[in-house]
Amino acid sequence: MPTYVEWKCKERMRYGHMGSMVARVQATLKEANFHRGSVDGKFGVATEGAVRDFQGFNGYTIDGIIGPVTAGALDGGWGMSWSGCKPV
Repeated sequence: MPTYVEWKCKERMRYGHMGSMVARVQATLKEANFHRGSVDGKFGVATEGAVRDFQGFNGYTIDGIIGPVTAGALDGGWGMSWSGCKPV
């Protein structure tokens, strides 16, 4: 199991967001066999579902939103960060 990092986020990543960090989240979820959609940088229905599955599997609140807890769990020490978030 990866080492988890606590995150302090000004913004949460959610449905409708786009960009390279969404693509990184998608790739991480795909590698962990949660995301079955494409890695296209668009936080859509497939990505939201993958986040919900990941949250449920790990015992977190299931909301489909990447906040501090989910971001820290996805990070696993690989240095994932996006605008407004930093490890604390």
